[in-house]
Amino acid sequence: MQSLTCKTRRTPGFTLVELLVVIAIIGVLIALLLPAVQQAREAARRMSCSNNLKQLGIAAHNYHDTFSTFPSGGIIPGGLGVCLANTSATVCTTPQYGWGTFILPFIEQDNLYESVRVASDDFSISYNAAAVQSLAETELSAYRCPSDTMGKINPFRRSVGTSNYIGIAGNTSHASSNLFTAASWNGIFGHNSETRMRDITDGLTNTAMFGERDGAAQGANIHLPDNGRHNGGIWVGVHQPTYPEGHFYFLNTHAQYGFINNPAEPWRPLGSMHPGGALFTLADGSVRFVSDTIEGTTYRNLGAMSDGQILGEF
Repeated sequence: MQSLTCKTRRTPGFTLVELLVVIAIIGVLIALLLPAVQQAREAARRMSCSNNLKQLGIAAHNYHDTFSTFPSGGIIPGGLGVCLANTSATVCTTPQYGWGTFILPFIEQDNLYESVRVASDDFSISYNAAAVQSLAETELSAYRCPSDTMGKINPFRRSVGTSNYIGIAGNTSHASSNLFTAASWNGIFGHNSETRMRDITDGLTNTAMFGERDGAAQGANIHLPDNGRHNGGIWVGVHQPTYPEGHFYFLNTHAQYGFINNPAEPWRPLGSMHPGGALFTLADGSVRFVSDTIEGTTYRNLGAMSDGQILGEF
């Protein structure tokens, strides 16, 4: 009688050990690829940020072509003399329209420009007036760095639309006691400024026009008068004339403030979420990435437009 044998057929598949090995290999590959992916994304964001600053430079030049001057950093009705005489005057504590508003028609925001400036050239009406407040909260990608983490509203500066791009006022002391002296504004932007290209005697390629300011590092950098942090900026203008850092800024490397990306300084300097430095628009419209290790004197010289100093390599 023929004996019957039972044959078992092995089903192809992974053993537990093999599965764990595959998972481990995939994990290693992801760990290796993730930094490269993040770097690629940051490179794309930095390129987009650079393009924003380039467009702002072009807009400022188009403004100059139209009005024969660069836009004012911020408007004080009645002139600087009002604040020199009485820094507590209402006109000196009221938010001001600034360069970010004035160039709106040159970045394809004509309708917003006409709506925000409800009083035409009467700048005694501030952007925080009831009729304008909601318009000033408008998010504009042209003023935002894609790498920055602050929301569309800057809660530390009148709670209006955030900007990561700041006008350069010069390189003098940042102390508020000096903000209204004529010698303070040795850069392109300032209160009631009317800077022309011919005023930039140091050369357009040797003078900074705009720089980045991130809104991420909140830390302990407290803006004492209103308990707001020195973070980011606002596109519509100056949130208070005596504290203009959210719209224009001095490139000063005093021991207490100024250096790029230095979170330890009580006055939040220019900086970005891009590793190693920040992007700047020069007065000729070109965009440069400035390292946060830039030599101090060179950095200061970059802020002034007619001090006659040799800039140096950067």
